[in-house]
Amino acid sequence: MVSCPIVLGEYNKHMNCVDKFDQNKKSCQIDRKAKKWWYRLFFHFIDAAVVNSYVLYKLQSGNNIIIFIYLFNNNFLL
Repeated sequence: MVSCPIVLGEYNKHMNCVDKFDQNKKSCQIDRKAKKWWYRLFFHFIDAAVVNSYVLYKLQSGNNIIIFIYLFNNNFLL
């Protein structure tokens, strides 16, 4: 039997954080079609900033609210 390389073991151990980020991003994603490639890249970074601010808010306040309610309360959806 071949043992798993250390790099793959570390990757699998920390991959869960990426999955959680993708799930949170998908729930509030701004998905706009654009002719210019950088528009989609710009909106990706906006989405990432929203998800990261939501995670930091949860860590600081201890409130476990749904991301949609967080966005609505902070006027991101208006």
